[in-house]
Amino acid sequence: MKTLLKNGVLVDKTSTLNHKTVSVLIEDGRISEVSEDISEAGYSVIDLNGAFVSAGWIDMHVHCFNEAWDEGISPDRVGVESGVTMLVDAGSSGADNVEEFFEKSATHKTKIRAMLNISRLGLTTLHELRKIEDIDVERAIGMAEAYPDFIVGFKLRASASVMGDDFDNPFLLARKIQTKVKKPLMVHVGNFPPSLDDVLGYLEKGDIVTHCYNGKPNGIISDGLIRESVLKARERGVLFDVGHGTSSYSHSVARNSKALGFYPDTAGTDIYRKNVGGPVYSLAHTMSKLMSLGYTMDECIAMNTVNAASALRLDSYGSVKPGKVADLSVFRKIVRESIILDSEGEEINLNEQIVPVAVVIDGEWKETIYGNEEHIH
Repeated sequence: MKTLLKNGVLVDKTSTLNHKTVSVLIEDGRISEVSEDISEAGYSVIDLNGAFVSAGWIDMHVHCFNEAWDEGISPDRVGVESGVTMLVDAGSSGADNVEEFFEKSATHKTKIRAMLNISRLGLTTLHELRKIEDIDVERAIGMAEAYPDFIVGFKLRASASVMGDDFDNPFLLARKIQTKVKKPLMVHVGNFPPSLDDVLGYLEKGDIVTHCYNGKPNGIISDGLIRESVLKARERGVLFDVGHGTSSYSHSVARNSKALGFYPDTAGTDIYRKNVGGPVYSLAHTMSKLMSLGYTMDECIAMNTVNAASALRLDSYGSVKPGKVADLSVFRKIVRESIILDSEGEEINLNEQIVPVAVVIDGEWKETIYGNEEHIH
């Protein structure tokens, strides 16, 4: 099937056509041509009427395996129905249940990938690292090798409520897994202990810190400055993800971080059933919050396209270029005054918002359902 999208304004910082009005030709689920002028003859044509078009949005941090955790959310609700083409579930599944998750993922329109919890239990319990024997290195490696496209990395929640008193062994065992399966480790950071300094000391190039803007005392800012350990981690290639969540996004911390010149690499939501009605709402709302701080629309879209694809090593995604998978997000930027909350209860004044219109998944057009809500507080 050949489909031509026309009259879309491209948002792709990697393209020489960025912010040009373009046509995108899709054949057999792949992008075959991107140009300012493509003849419509012989194609099924969809007119974007001046809407923006980018590579499909990737949400780096969600919980959508609700068979494992009762707060998990329907993937399509926060995926294609909200303008997002790919979700990365961050640790809901472990070696015990990732096969079930893989099978369930095929029943949804939204593409799903998994950060495998280093505990075989996943989130069937919320203290999954209390017993070191629940970290089965060989089984984790076996699952990652059995599902190499589905499992894009590993997840470790670094807090005492999850780990108990043993802060070293989970990291050491995670590194054993990574030595065999060379994929990133995403680490949840929050309340002390362990200290953020100690956590960062375990991380290497390509690993990902999520909840980087949490408002807890163990955060990235100390005494008005970005922690030295954070700066050193970034220098060696550690990545930082927003991971908004119910209690892990302080707009004040995000504002101060930007003022200090420290920006996130990706803007995952940590969305699940409890926070989809607020304070997270959607990936589009998370990007809109960052825009209210002065990040440009292009910067926010890059966080959830090219940056996310690079972090996950998904070479066929992340940009609108010939040969890439035809996963696209279509959206508008609108002027609309509203008040929205962060995870600390701070009111955020939004003047401009990113509003999803539709997605294209493997070349198939699907209009969104969610995204136009004002969410006035």
